[in-house]
Amino acid sequence: MDPLHRYDAHATIAPDEWQAIIGGRSGLLRLVLTDDGPLTDPDTGREYTQPDVFSHLNARQAHRLADRLHALADQLTTTTTTTTGSARTTS
Repeated sequence: MDPLHRYDAHATIAPDEWQAIIGGRSGLLRLVLTDDGPLTDPDTGREYTQPDVFSHLNARQAHRLADRLHALADQLTTTTTTTTGSARTTS
């Protein structure tokens, strides 16, 4: 198991966490990568957990990441396979 990999990601506003800016402060978003529970090692069968990994993003960084994720999602291809009679079609 790769110790840098997590199986889920979510984001939330971090209400008590701020970034100092000239003349004030700016709220932050917290991006969290998590396994959301214990994992099982395929070699030993033992359960283990890994700590969540997170990063704070300001609004500009969050918008840039969202735009990039959206652009990449639009490039993903989806293949579905259906069987009709003896013919198999892929779309």
